[in-house]
Amino acid sequence: MVGRAQLDGLVVLYTYLQRISVYDRVIDGLGAGRRDDGWSGPLGEVGAIIGRFDRGTRLDAAEVAHLLDILDTVRAAMRRRRPDPDASLPERLAVVAGDLHGGLHHSEGVVRWGEIYDAAAARRHRQRAVAHRGLVNTVNEYVARAGAGGVLGAEELARIDAWFTKVCTGSPGIERDLRRAGEALRGQGGGRSVC
Repeated sequence: MVGRAQLDGLVVLYTYLQRISVYDRVIDGLGAGRRDDGWSGPLGEVGAIIGRFDRGTRLDAAEVAHLLDILDTVRAAMRRRRPDPDASLPERLAVVAGDLHGGLHHSEGVVRWGEIYDAAAARRHRQRAVAHRGLVNTVNEYVARAGAGGVLGAEELARIDAWFTKVCTGSPGIERDLRRAGEALRGQGGGRSVC
């Protein structure tokens, strides 16, 4: 049960790392802020741990401590990136792109979790990953067009606003997710408490 919970926590941590990294790349690419390049190391570390996880894997105390430090950094970064309802278009695109990319990585992470612990969960999330991939491709196209100086139409702007509103509405759940991820990394819970 400890391994199930820990992989669950790793998936959520990786999801938020991706969300922050994509947000920063979009903000930088649209000239709306400076990119923080410090996320590739933690992304690589957490991704590698997830990749080598199997039924017998348990994180040792030093790994847990290190991951909890990363989680604290993620928590602070998410607070700094809290969506502002009056955000500019580049900020809205960054928030939406980060959220959609995070959702895709979450679904893919739960597929990985399910391949080890629950085949039905893996099947469900493979379907969700396909849907998320389509949304990610759409927002990537919007970001690329905006970055090249192109104009987004009224329908596209309305779609971005709808996605952005959804992210703002879900924003209070971020602290809960990260708290539960910390508990899961410590091996508390039976797994899939957050996923």
